Amino acid sequence: SAAPEATCDLLLQAHARLTEGLLERSVEAKLLLLAALSGEHLLLLGPPGTAKSLLARRLADVCGGRCFERLLTRFSTPEELFGPISLKALESDRLCRKTAGFLPDAEVAFLDEIFKANSAILNALLTLLNERLFDNGGERIKAPLWCAVAASNEMPEAGELDAIYDRFLLRRGVRPISDASVASFMRASLTGNERARSTSSSVFGAADAKELRKSAAQSVVFPSRLLNLVARLRLHLRDEVQPPVVLSDRRLAKAVQAIRVATHAAGGNTVTELDMLLLQHMLWDRDPNQAAAISAWLWEHMVPKVDGGDIGDIQVEGAARAQLDGLYSRDGERNGRQLFRQQDGPGYIYFDIFWRIDDGSMPGGPGSPPWYDSRDNKDSKNPPTGGWATVYAGSDPAPTLWKVVDGCGSADNSVLRAHLLLEGLDARIKNSLAQEAEFQDIQSEIRSLESSLEALVHGRLEGVAGLRSVLGYELGSTSLKSTNRCFWLEDDEVRQAEENVLPRAERAAAEVELLLCK
Repeated sequence: SAAPEATCDLLLQAHARLTEGLLERSVEAKLLLLAALSGEHLLLLGPPGTAKSLLARRLADVCGGRCFERLLTRFSTPEELFGPISLKALESDRLCRKTAGFLPDAEVAFLDEIFKANSAILNALLTLLNERLFDNGGERIKAPLWCAVAASNEMPEAGELDAIYDRFLLRRGVRPISDASVASFMRASLTGNERARSTSSSVFGAADAKELRKSAAQSVVFPSRLLNLVARLRLHLRDEVQPPVVLSDRRLAKAVQAIRVATHAAGGNTVTELDMLLLQHMLWDRDPNQAAAISAWLWEHMVPKVDGGDIGDIQVEGAARAQLDGLYSRDGERNGRQLFRQQDGPGYIYFDIFWRIDDGSMPGGPGSPPWYDSRDNKDSKNPPTGGWATVYAGSDPAPTLWKVVDGCGSADNSVLRAHLLLEGLDARIKNSLAQEAEFQDIQSEIRSLESSLEALVHGRLEGVAGLRSVLGYELGSTSLKSTNRCFWLEDDEVRQAEENVLPRAERAAAEVELLLCK
């Protein structure tokens, strides 16, 4: 395949040709290029007159190859898309179509108002778009289709059209020109004619894109931390968004493959946090506004949280047999100290001579003393993180407590968790009643924690290096170099990454390094 620098130059050249004379269509042009390079399909959804058709035709100009274009209506017939029935074949008692010059013979296709087509056409399109196969009479033939672009003025109805809708990995809601650009748009329309179809050669072809995908699969690393980020986003869309967005397995697999191709095309060899922003164009469902919500979620979660506001809730682990594990929220005071109540269970954390954890009867379970108590922090208004012991011999081990920022759970701030665990271990070391065997256990826990922190800081430093490479920073320097690695980002996204994300990522890595030094 072409060298990374050459591929980036081709991307810039193709993008310039797609957007020539157009305003506010940079993202649409980039998605057209990503669809072509990854061998996927793009749906442009928006009102008439927003240059959807023009952009799709320009893609055929940029990519070359055999192109097919058709405006669909509910009266469209299969012959209009797939070719007429061959009369010569009928003479031999065979039913097949003459596909030359029609969709089964095309490499690049533009299907306008696709959702207005009838079910006979849509059913035939399913296999053609996904498997690149076409059933021509009794023979299933391989179609050379490389990339299809569809346009629609309206969202498809749920149900019958779900299958065809899911075939378009990339989706973009196209808006009219913003108020800020209207004057420039009208001035351009007065001073220039509509761009004529270019007679220059194509920028890249299907063979180039296929080779790029093969090279990306062999050379681009997709870090586990970012695959986990995709998994978390999937859960967020399914469990926390209303209405829920349920992603098909096919869409998830194709999304990460497309991101890998985008990374390689922009000259990268490792997927970074900023590359994940492309997911906003792949994972939204029925509302184009969901793209902005996905983008906001990614900006918030792509790097570890450093500042979380006031320390509030308490996390308890290790008391599962007593059914007291979970998140505890503040619930007033008891005996002049903070009282915490288990969010999804009967537990309480409270002060009564000592700090206690029990199942809610205060004191103790039914006819029993508290499950756990701690002699530490007797003068504090908040419960201690260590020093807990069970009053039942052979019962649960002593639970672990740590403070949680914003009630988001321990996974949201692993450094805070580690810091408080170290506090608990330090308190146990200072306990004069500790036995030699317990000291050995404590040392083993510390070594395990150090190993976890070393892995954590390694991952965070990798994230910082990736961000700096995309933004164009020289290794070990604060100066910028010329780079096309941020090709897929818009200017406002680059600014947000420089001013917000990169500093947060650097602080997140530094705080782990500081904790290791301690």
